[in-house]
Amino acid sequence: MKEVLQKIVPEKKERETFEKVTAIFLKTLQKSLGSKAKVILGGSSAKDTWLSGNHDVDVFIQFDYQHFSSKSQHLSEELEPILKKTFPKIRIERVHGSRDYFKLLYQKYNFEIVPILKIDNADKAVNITDVSPLHTQWVNTHAKNLKNEIRLAKQFCKANKVYGAESYLGGFSGYVIEILVTTSGSFIGLLKASQKWK
Repeated sequence: MKEVLQKIVPEKKERETFEKVTAIFLKTLQKSLGSKAKVILGGSSAKDTWLSGNHDVDVFIQFDYQHFSSKSQHLSEELEPILKKTFPKIRIERVHGSRDYFKLLYQKYNFEIVPILKIDNADKAVNITDVSPLHTQWVNTHAKNLKNEIRLAKQFCKANKVYGAESYLGGFSGYVIEILVTTSGSFIGLLKASQKWK
């Protein structure tokens, strides 16, 4: 497993490049948004469970709950013109989902920008994506010492073509893998536990 970890754990130089690019991106976008919303890093990047060579970065734009909860379905419309103004020379793709989000390529990194409502309790979620920052908090609280175990599980699923929650894959999302490893205690623990699944 040490050999695998050497290949999938991001090294110092890769981390430094990632941190530099994402910091500039987040700062630039936050400047454009001003006090309208808050930009935060999400997904495996925010949990430090990303695999070396992965250039996909999730970014969440948190809109104020009180002000926007009644017009939650319009968050994408609020965000789109701001993105176009902030990155005028970059092609921005709007992706249809439970709430539309956006994709763009910036400094060789694929950024997915998701508009959400800022909530502190999952019960307040108007859309499933609103809960995403709470996922990050949960993993960072409960899996502090399991980040490389999670990476092993993700790589295992990737190698077996079952990594990803997209319908055409029918696989495991990154978050589900993080939960399974955390509750199993390790990658090997997960493999043993899976033998009992129906």
